[in-house]
Amino acid sequence: MKSLHLNKCFLALAVIFTSLNGCDCNPIKQPQEITPQKSLTNFSEAFTWSYYYDEKSHEIRVEINLKEGYHAYAEGEKIGRPINLLIEDFNGWQADGKPNLPKSPTQTLDHNFTIGTKVKGGKGALRGTLKMQLCSAAACDRPRDHHFEQIMPKEPKG
Repeated sequence: MKSLHLNKCFLALAVIFTSLNGCDCNPIKQPQEITPQKSLTNFSEAFTWSYYYDEKSHEIRVEINLKEGYHAYAEGEKIGRPINLLIEDFNGWQADGKPNLPKSPTQTLDHNFTIGTKVKGGKGALRGTLKMQLCSAAACDRPRDHHFEQIMPKEPKG
């Protein structure tokens, strides 16, 4: 019985001693503030783009500027949808050959790139569609169509 009493005393002394000295043997973890990483899934704000007609080459060019962390797909990509540029049947305009697509050994396009296609045969406004799927490391957006209308010169040269 005496040893049981001594064990209880030692245990009580150990508890008192560790509480006075601040034992690290079973620390209470304080919640840490977690700074969430910016999610790269707001695809509507992932890029800017502009388009223009180059009278010398008779080409509609679309310039795409992707924000850091996003990419599009180049020709040859098998899973994601590669970019494309289509000219609509409007005011007699039509594409004169295949679009001039940017090349990439990895089939991904980052930062800034240009896509263009030669056009012929129309008068007045030209309508087209940029087809593009954007992705980040976190997710991919569905393929989307981005429509545009270019006012063409009254007398196209050529």
